[in-house]
Amino acid sequence: MAAFRWLAAILSANCILAACAAPMSSAPVAEKSVLIAPADAPVKTVQLARFDISIPASRIVGRRTTGFLCLGGNDLRMGQMDALVGRRELVDIFEQEFESANYKVVGNPDALFADARKETADLMIGILIKNVEANICFPSEEYNLASGNAKFMVQWQIYDRLQRETILTVDVTGSSEVSLSSTAPEESFRQAFASSVRQLLASQEFFDVVTGRREATRAAAIKAQDKKATVSIATVPLSTKPFETQATDIRGRVATILTGEGSGSGFMIADRYFVTNQHVVGGAAFVKVKLITGREILGDVIARDVGRDVALIQTEPVGLGGLPIRLPDVAIGSRVFVVGSPLGEDNEGTVLSGIVSTYRVDDDGTRYIQSDAGILPGNSGGPMLDESGNVIAITVAGIIDPRTGGSTGLNYFIPIAEALEKLGVTLAGPNS
Repeated sequence: MAAFRWLAAILSANCILAACAAPMSSAPVAEKSVLIAPADAPVKTVQLARFDISIPASRIVGRRTTGFLCLGGNDLRMGQMDALVGRRELVDIFEQEFESANYKVVGNPDALFADARKETADLMIGILIKNVEANICFPSEEYNLASGNAKFMVQWQIYDRLQRETILTVDVTGSSEVSLSSTAPEESFRQAFASSVRQLLASQEFFDVVTGRREATRAAAIKAQDKKATVSIATVPLSTKPFETQATDIRGRVATILTGEGSGSGFMIADRYFVTNQHVVGGAAFVKVKLITGREILGDVIARDVGRDVALIQTEPVGLGGLPIRLPDVAIGSRVFVVGSPLGEDNEGTVLSGIVSTYRVDDDGTRYIQSDAGILPGNSGGPMLDESGNVIAITVAGIIDPRTGGSTGLNYFIPIAEALEKLGVTLAGPNS
């Protein structure tokens, strides 16, 4: 009898190695070569921030079979497979595969509360496991040896902290085949997930994002579109009335600028002409301009300067004059107002106030007004006005508190005189 069991084990092993592996619903996925991050160039840091499984625990994802031919058996459900390998193990696999490809992974997966190191990551990565296929075969239950295979259908989402949006979504399938192992069920799961990580690392799109090549390509393409207008506008007489007495009229001349990729703010310098940021319009030739009245009109981007981050939009006649423009600098400590659409068009016409904190000059000589007037994403391109409602600058950027998502009071604005000069807009009138 012992000799018979010994012979059966040999036959089972041969069957596993030859033709009796757990049946796979389709062929294993051929992996592409991982693209290794260059060691001699800056590469963005990454962190695994979200890990979700969109598969109910009760869903049947495969079969557990027995015998020489791997027939019969029972259904495998997602809950059983999920219990074989902890998510922490999968996080470890993620980090190992990324580090093997020269990527820097930051953050502490064991942190129960906010992880300060998390804020150093340039890119946040989210994983959504959308489907799983798994099959396990035990040719010889007595010897607890099994073969297994698995497939992971995974969606990777890449979130850029600077842009504050998901910039890339990659769908991949990773697969595995494990033969004659006492750990085949869990090992097939681990290897299939590792395969899905490598599939992401083989993506040219992902490589271009992490190495900054996509940004450089886009910036170069947009830079090539830089052009000045030859527009001369009649200036509106400077206002001397308090801002609050004319806030309604001012808000009526500030618009939400809508593109296929998001929204920002803009404002009228003359009928038919709106100024905004270049990063609001992006590479678009046309945008939608939404006034606070609800009216929406098509705008043509007729001038832009990537380096100064300004753009000029021309629309059909609106029937309103532009805001008055004040070219000289205002004094530090002066009260100022900011108008725009923070966090999108639902908050259009929002008025915020502060003071001119100081003037800043970058290493390249670019000047900014710094102010504590609170801004959020969506304010970009809107006007900064003095206490009499005259435009003195364009909202461009603010430092966000990573813990709260709110403003830090360190916000930056482009002086209007420099913006108009870069766009090729000249003023005709007493304020020019």
